[in-house]
Amino acid sequence: MTGRDTIFALSSGAGRAAIAVLRISGPAAQSIVAVLAGSCPPPRHFAARTLRSPDGGEVIDKAGVIWLPGPATATGEDMAEFHIHGSEAVASHLFRVLSGFDGVRLAEPGEFTRRGFINGKLDLVEAEGLSDLLAARTEAQRRQAMQQFLGGSSAIIETWRSRLIVALAAVDAVVEFSEEGDVAGVADQAWRNDAQALIDDMQRAVARAGRAESLRRGLRVVFAGAPNTGKSSLLNALAQRDVAIVSPLAGTTRDSIEVLLDLDGVPVVLTDTAGLRDGSADDIERQGMARARRFAGEADLVVWLWSRDVAGSDVVAEGVRPDIVVETKSDLGLGPTDGGESNRISTLSGEGMAAFVERVFLGPPPPPPPAAAPVVVPPPAAPAAAAPEMLEAIYFEFDKYVIKPEFRDALKRNADWLQQNPGAKVVIEGNCDERGTNEYNMALGQRRADAAAKYLTDLGIAKDRVGTVSFGEEKPVCTEKTEACWAKNRRDDFRVK
Repeated sequence: MTGRDTIFALSSGAGRAAIAVLRISGPAAQSIVAVLAGSCPPPRHFAARTLRSPDGGEVIDKAGVIWLPGPATATGEDMAEFHIHGSEAVASHLFRVLSGFDGVRLAEPGEFTRRGFINGKLDLVEAEGLSDLLAARTEAQRRQAMQQFLGGSSAIIETWRSRLIVALAAVDAVVEFSEEGDVAGVADQAWRNDAQALIDDMQRAVARAGRAESLRRGLRVVFAGAPNTGKSSLLNALAQRDVAIVSPLAGTTRDSIEVLLDLDGVPVVLTDTAGLRDGSADDIERQGMARARRFAGEADLVVWLWSRDVAGSDVVAEGVRPDIVVETKSDLGLGPTDGGESNRISTLSGEGMAAFVERVFLGPPPPPPPAAAPVVVPPPAAPAAAAPEMLEAIYFEFDKYVIKPEFRDALKRNADWLQQNPGAKVVIEGNCDERGTNEYNMALGQRRADAAAKYLTDLGIAKDRVGTVSFGEEKPVCTEKTEACWAKNRRDDFRVK
């Protein structure tokens, strides 16, 4: 394997379907399209072509073809896509044909994403978000993965980095101006305040990470209790099918039973365990109880179930630390709730079930993240602050790439900053709102970036200091479907390098 290999793989998943999408990335992408399709269509234009074997004879399929020149692609390399009929036979034959080209091979798992990471198209956190997005099974998992994939987590980390730079500048001021008491004293207090505020924010983020990880892999909930307290009945009720055997005989559940559920978008792994009791002579039951204790020790949340018709079941077994205690079989009418942390449910009548699900699995929404602590700017005598990550953005009319008069001053200020910092470079990122096809928006984003680049070079900035890239509709700053929101996404960002 080399970094210059051209790779290919199905991006639409295996199996029979109406359409299968085969994606190619690497230096040979354009030549492959030209050989198989007869000619290469214009960049980012979808074209219907007949694919033929390299000798020009046998027809492989009638397909849609897209040619995507780099670096404005997902991998940063030249790419192409074949939208073929979703027959396994068609895909397999095209795989064999592609493998016959020199330097062309089947991609390894995750290799397209790895190339995008290496070429700066996404950072490691965004790559992990993409992996989670592809594996998402519930709505809550999808939302969390999408936020990470779109750079939400990276933006938080980047903010921490910027705050550390400001704190470091204050430390430098303390060292450089140690003999000037007023300056050193103010700067010393500034970096201490900034550092403590940053530590607090990081600790809160770490505390929230456990919930995010549980959402990512599924919240592990274990039902524990004495025999015949309704653990299997509750599992069946929540799964809405007969997963576990329900019997009045003690010790019916000998092993742990797991079920994966989607409860209002939250992935939950429910585990029904063997009833815990003393004095069992059954070796298999004793092994089941040992396993129940182990599962309870590894769970995110343990629910202890008890019932008034099972004597002593309200006493939690030794070594088990429940998060919630629930009384079952409330339909028997054997007495009121004892208050405290216990609540009552009945899988037969449904009493208390909705409140139980809300309390145990959903809970209150997490509090919003705390506002960032104000940054104390070092006094004017301190060293200059670090270079900004971004210069001023500019915005465009719908479907336009002409520079609006009201943003010419912003471009002039950007050019002035670049002239004052001759060692800096800038990459202009063209963006669009969600209306229009992906291909059209990629092209429009590139035109917007090119228009701003030309304006900067006309103001005297050397061309080799100005780069451009299009993200199309891939990096929105606002996701509401309103004109005000779309207007925020029609923009050029100026990233300092």
